[in-house]
Amino acid sequence: MLIYIDHGFARGFYTSISKIRELLAKNPGLLTSTIIFEIDNPDDFKNLIIEYWGKITYNLRFIESTVSIVEQYRRNIIDINRLKIELVKLLSKHSYYLEDLYALNIFMKSLIGFNLLDLDLIIIHENPQDVMKGLRLKPLNIHGKLICKDLILVKKLRDKIYTLSFETCITKQLHTSKIEVIDYFSNGLYSYTTSQHSIINDVEVGDPVLIAYLKYGVKIRSRISSRNLIIFSGCKCPCDIPLTRKLCEKILDNDIKLLHIPSTMRSKEIEFLKIYFEQKGCKVFMYDKPVDLILDCCISNVNL
Repeated sequence: MLIYIDHGFARGFYTSISKIRELLAKNPGLLTSTIIFEIDNPDDFKNLIIEYWGKITYNLRFIESTVSIVEQYRRNIIDINRLKIELVKLLSKHSYYLEDLYALNIFMKSLIGFNLLDLDLIIIHENPQDVMKGLRLKPLNIHGKLICKDLILVKKLRDKIYTLSFETCITKQLHTSKIEVIDYFSNGLYSYTTSQHSIINDVEVGDPVLIAYLKYGVKIRSRISSRNLIIFSGCKCPCDIPLTRKLCEKILDNDIKLLHIPSTMRSKEIEFLKIYFEQKGCKVFMYDKPVDLILDCCISNVNL
């Protein structure tokens, strides 16, 4: 078992379900920051997710429907195409919170090994922090939209309670290139920004994976499905290799995968993850630029 929690309260890798249970008992909200890499006993972890999912949103009808659909696929009652159709129906028909969408993807990943990204779906939403400041950046110009809803988020800040309404769209991935970006860390959700860059003047202003998708039509996946040469992008560490023309051609032809590393991940955790993938038979290189900037460089390099 390998799980990463991407939250300041308990950031790091965990290999024990009892430790995860202990952390969730103290702070159930950590569930939405849980990143699944590998689960030894899906049934044990399934029950843990359902228990704390219910404590976060109390949306029992939505939870029960999700569990039913995913279990049908797991037991070969429905195929992957029907799974996608039923999940889209679920998201169209039911009411839910942003936390429900995180938990749905985490539940799928823990039980069947993949999430909505691997079904060619992506969830894009307004940034609640921007909405609190009065900035509305509705993702209305995103192509392939299937469902758009205004979700409600109740947020406490400096002893004040804010009730926010922000647009969330479930969208088909309309990828137009062979390039594949692996993103374990988003749990299938991306905060929308109008910026065309993830980093401006060394400040992160947008999600590099979403920008790569909008700009270059990359495929986004939540897992590595084969033993590939992979590049960890966005590492705060020295580069292993230069972005040569030959390397760029392999990235653009999808012979090399780009694996997004969040800016919150520390060097020792990146090294731990590198060893994990190498033990799985992957060859791993580090690169300090985020995904979108790597692709900017590669496309310029190849088109010279």
